[in-house]
Amino acid sequence: EVKSSIHQNDLMLNLTAIPTFTIDDDGTLDRDDAFSLENGSLWIHVTDMTELVSEGGNIDREARRRMATLYMPDVVIPMLPRELSEELGSLKPNTVRHCLSLKLDKESDGSISNWSFHRTIVRSNKAISYEEADRILSNPNHCLYQLLAEVLSLTTYSFGERSRKGAFTLNRTEMKVRPISAGNIEVKVSTRDSVSRTMIAELMILYNCLVAEYCHANGLPATYRLQAPPGTEFPDSLPDGPLGWYIAGTLLRGATLSNLPGAHSSLGVEKYTQASSPIRRYTDLYLQRQLVHFIETGQRKYSEPEMTSVGRRGDLQVRELARIEAQRTRYWFLKYLRTRYLETNDNSTLKAIALENSGERQDMFELFSYPFRARCTIPESVSPGELINVRLTGIDLWHRSAQFTYVN
Repeated sequence: EVKSSIHQNDLMLNLTAIPTFTIDDDGTLDRDDAFSLENGSLWIHVTDMTELVSEGGNIDREARRRMATLYMPDVVIPMLPRELSEELGSLKPNTVRHCLSLKLDKESDGSISNWSFHRTIVRSNKAISYEEADRILSNPNHCLYQLLAEVLSLTTYSFGERSRKGAFTLNRTEMKVRPISAGNIEVKVSTRDSVSRTMIAELMILYNCLVAEYCHANGLPATYRLQAPPGTEFPDSLPDGPLGWYIAGTLLRGATLSNLPGAHSSLGVEKYTQASSPIRRYTDLYLQRQLVHFIETGQRKYSEPEMTSVGRRGDLQVRELARIEAQRTRYWFLKYLRTRYLETNDNSTLKAIALENSGERQDMFELFSYPFRARCTIPESVSPGELINVRLTGIDLWHRSAQFTYVN
């Protein structure tokens, strides 16, 4: 069932001579995207899993059952066997891999004059972490600075175009919780808006948008992701930090699925689908099969009902996995708080940001140092957005809840 041989046919472009790079979190093993620059053209590569996962085989059936990789603080349950997701299908340095690649012809101002999809063979030269990429982009003397700066110019232009069409980015901080041993839990908080993270995110948005354009232009059934504009008009400006994120979250509508393309308001695009993570999401692998088959034969592989069925079941499963991931992360963070503050009898106060104040019930706040929300009684004199002090008084791991009191 696992096809690991590399071969080339007339429809594949050999790009192994072009310097190619991946940028991911430090320690990432399932590298599914990379990029190259060649004579003013930018290539975005996504690993081609269609040759590695035989449709209808045991691995495919299990992946279709799981629908996505489950990432939890204490364990990762991959959609595909690690031999595929971390080895044969991962764009590891100095390994030859098949990809479904998007070629973008770039103008000097960063705009795109032409684009096309190709089956390719690539070889990654180097795996770069986000932190390293940020350092490179801040050092014009680095040997990779010019290359990353050119990629950045295109993504900056692309983001600007989306922003003019109403794109909205929360840029909320994210928290990673990692249990190291009993009683030793590591918590790291990072921002999503570092230069390199924003750059790679924009490349993936570009890839997915143009997959949607390609499917629509060629009459290929696909599952599109749509998002209606907010029901209430957005304020001209939002407060910085947690209060702004909270307000935006109450206004933004959830994405929906359709077999017809439509606008995605918070991305600021007219058509959008997902095909950039075939290692981690089955719907991406399914759509990749549709694309590869069409490139090879000029014929559609799946009908509209088939695409819709898999897409909708995948969406439900991914939402359920996201709920599990959030609950598990919350559980381990509460264990961290219990170890740090309750078991050590540390009665020190924690700074927080008030998010609401109804005067009638317990109101929500977010801890200043962690993107974690909870409730306590807040005096009516406190306005949303104000910095307050709270004290942790109890943890209920069974119900994954924390008890706090307001400290004057």
